[in-house]
Amino acid sequence: MQWNGFRVHIVIISVILGLLVFAGGHWLYEKYNYDEPLDKILSSNKAVESYKLSDKDQPVTVRIKLKNVDNLGKTYHELDNSLKEVLGEKEYKIELLDNRDKQLEDIFYHSQFAVYEAMARGNYREMEQYVSRQAAASGAQASVFMDREAVYLQIKHGDYYLYEIIPVNSPENQYPGLPERG
Repeated sequence: MQWNGFRVHIVIISVILGLLVFAGGHWLYEKYNYDEPLDKILSSNKAVESYKLSDKDQPVTVRIKLKNVDNLGKTYHELDNSLKEVLGEKEYKIELLDNRDKQLEDIFYHSQFAVYEAMARGNYREMEQYVSRQAAASGAQASVFMDREAVYLQIKHGDYYLYEIIPVNSPENQYPGLPERG
């Protein structure tokens, strides 16, 4: 069958082959420039128990289950820097998974008020002491780390551990609990 001098079946086959070559090239590019280097970095990190990459959404989501670590802030920044080396300008989001139980969730629930209060008032030493007392009252141990970007809260109880990273300067933390103006 011909259409304006072109064989339709040849055109269709050419388009399909072109799309297959393009898709295959894209897959190879992603595999060798992102997937394999990320796999190498994350699988060699002693703090990482498991991980999963989800590049179906934007930004790329990297879900990382951490082992029991000593310093959540340091571990997070090491992971973040490693991901930046591979992903470059590509946007990504890190989701940390932990090994929490109900008791740790309760401790965090009661402690988060002190964390947000400290962000608003600047009483970080009081917050750290309050969080530590809340954890100790339940037989757990809390560690609070801070930098200009976030408060890194980790609470341990037996074989269970909870990790929370609370951004310091994000717009939603400027007036926690208040609705946004609009």
